[in-house]
Amino acid sequence: MCSTSPPSRMQGVGFWASRRSGPKTLTYSPSTGSSRRSAGTSGNWARNSPTVIGVPADRAHAARSGERRICMRAPPEGIINDEPATAARSGEGVTTGGPVDDGGMLWSRKGVEADSPARCPRRLHMPQMPDLTDPRYLDEVGWFLYHEKYERDRFGGSYDAERLAYSRLLLNEVVGYLGRRPSWLESKTVVSVGCGCTGDLAAFPATVKIAIDPLLHLYQRLQMLVADEAGGGTLYLSLGAENLPLLDACADLVICRNSLDHMPDPGAVLGEVWRILRDDGAVFVSVDTGGEPTPDEPTVFSVDSLRALLAERFDVVTMTDNLPPHSVGRCGSRRVVARKKPNTSQSIDKEQILRAYEARLK
Repeated sequence: MCSTSPPSRMQGVGFWASRRSGPKTLTYSPSTGSSRRSAGTSGNWARNSPTVIGVPADRAHAARSGERRICMRAPPEGIINDEPATAARSGEGVTTGGPVDDGGMLWSRKGVEADSPARCPRRLHMPQMPDLTDPRYLDEVGWFLYHEKYERDRFGGSYDAERLAYSRLLLNEVVGYLGRRPSWLESKTVVSVGCGCTGDLAAFPATVKIAIDPLLHLYQRLQMLVADEAGGGTLYLSLGAENLPLLDACADLVICRNSLDHMPDPGAVLGEVWRILRDDGAVFVSVDTGGEPTPDEPTVFSVDSLRALLAERFDVVTMTDNLPPHSVGRCGSRRVVARKKPNTSQSIDKEQILRAYEARLK
């Protein structure tokens, strides 16, 4: 993934690459881009290893852990929304401005001149480590750790094997509901919203795979992410899905597997799903219904409320009858395939803009 080719629009973002034993992972530290390859880094290092964007790391941490900065190829052109950054830093946002060194917190492309503004993925937040005394986070993370310890031999003798098996099951379920074969995904862009550390897209043969979850940086540090066995390497975005740093109409398929009820504002998330879907794109939803709110599942759906929420922006093509729930305490689970509704109110009339501009010139 490391490249010495001429810089392209979204190439050369700096990362600190962990060389610890075991599955290779990447610790994110946006740093000034460099066209030079780090010493000792092979050209195809971590080709299928999990890559997490949005994880804070500094040079001191890198020095202590023996990590190196390498140049990774960022997502393909037309996926990440990168706009000229302004010289400002606010709250937990991305440090922006000229390509200066402030401890490894700056996004930059290769070949950026000293007096040029850096370019950064718009609205990409660098999350802080969650407070694991909060039941919402403890229940979410603890479930995976408990599952890893006690239920790791269901499919293949290891937790990784189990998650790969579940990814294959999810792949077959999704393409089955879409009426497609897995090979249909080979040229597609697939986004998984609320992926957890379950390796949702590991078995998907899609060319571009993006997985989004606000706790991914924690799962990475716990070494719980799995490498891909098919398709392109999954890019993990460690952030919430209410305000995605992805371009409009960039995804062919969005998957929300057992995630909407984990979100306090699923309507805002579905608004972003609608925005990033192509006009002929589809969304696959798997969600529990019934029961009572819990710290990590604050939203409770009925069949009617789920259908009404989706109908605001999508045409529901398929909704299954009741299936066994994902979580204890829920009444059942639904599978939904929906298509994007057009929104003519957001269309742009080029001629109208041109006429208005010409009128200003008179």
